[in-house]
Amino acid sequence: MLREQTAPLDVNFAFVDRELNFTELRGMLGSVIRGQASVRQLATPPAATREKVVDSSQDLDDAFFKACEAFVLRLTRTFLDPILSFLAKCNALPANRNTPLSHPSSPSLKAYDGKTFESMKRTEGSFLHSQSIIAVWKDTEDRIEKDLASVVGDLKLYIKKPSSALILLSPVRANFQETFNELLSALQTRYTLEEREEIGIDGSKIEALMARVDDVMDIKPNPSSS
Repeated sequence: MLREQTAPLDVNFAFVDRELNFTELRGMLGSVIRGQASVRQLATPPAATREKVVDSSQDLDDAFFKACEAFVLRLTRTFLDPILSFLAKCNALPANRNTPLSHPSSPSLKAYDGKTFESMKRTEGSFLHSQSIIAVWKDTEDRIEKDLASVVGDLKLYIKKPSSALILLSPVRANFQETFNELLSALQTRYTLEEREEIGIDGSKIEALMARVDDVMDIKPNPSSS
């Protein structure tokens, strides 16, 4: 993908680096002093410069890969931050739903110190309350519906080749799928069937949202990856 973007520029990333080097001259002088060489050899001293070819394309590749990683991370957080925040706090709680939270290190959980998962679920306004989770999912759906198409469109303005755009969008798509699967797993593990029915997030809802993501990204998902 990088070669595709730089090819029209006809740029040569290799250059010759020259530096002064008197090592051989000092060695020759030492040989003369020790009587190992004739003084006449000093009339034709060795070259005092050393050359090496430096190819900066590797540095460019490294910078490019880091930029791609940053892009994928930023795009993932732009759309999934509400769910990622919920999962981070949820997974920081005791596995046992009746074990009180004790001296949490996360500032976002300090308000819940001493409370159990079960009590937090029943507390209106808590991030574990069913209405809060519904709001998190709705926020994520709205972000995808409102902004994903324009972000993908902007990307394709600069990266014309579909297969190259796919290189950047595929890991984003994979992050979407993994995050939704983690959310579904957390709900199935920590919430009763009745609570999950009230929340309304299930496999079919995730499949529908992923189908929308695939449509916008123009990705044909591998059935085994869903």
